Amino acid sequence: MRMIVKGLAATALLLASPALALTKDQIDCPGKTAPASLAPGLIDAVMNGNTKDSDVEELFSQIDKVATACATQTNLPAAQQSAYITFVLDILVRDELVRRLTKAGVPMDALNAVLGYGPGMPSRAYGDLTDAKVAEIDRALSAKGFSLANAPDEVFGLIGIYTGAQDGLVEDLAALD
Repeated sequence: MRMIVKGLAATALLLASPALALTKDQIDCPGKTAPASLAPGLIDAVMNGNTKDSDVEELFSQIDKVATACATQTNLPAAQQSAYITFVLDILVRDELVRRLTKAGVPMDALNAVLGYGPGMPSRAYGDLTDAKVAEIDRALSAKGFSLANAPDEVFGLIGIYTGAQDGLVEDLAALD
């Protein structure tokens, strides 16, 4: 399941921007290289408000190591390496969020459509989720049989982090272009 989600995410990135400066290998490498506990650890830290402890610093150090290894392995130009580190963080977190949200029953196609993410979509960044945007998300998810109002509080938090990771990817890809 995890590999399917990662494959779909990489394909969506490639289709969303055919002139993408990153190769498929550069997009796929972080998911293949990162320890399985890395993205879940970062998400759990954010959800629990533990973003300043030494364990989180170690997770960010691992992100840097994964990005450096992937940049070397895929011959990423030196001028792109700083932006690539942020891309690696965002794509690993985003892929884990897709896994968690899918497991919680969130219809990702409806969520992505509302947020404008994916092939043929504007992939615009939203920043903070406004009340109007949350209501739009709720309507779209409800139309697919998922009640945001009846979902655990964690789901709303995951959607917020997902929006941030997706927005980050939009910005990362622009910086890497």
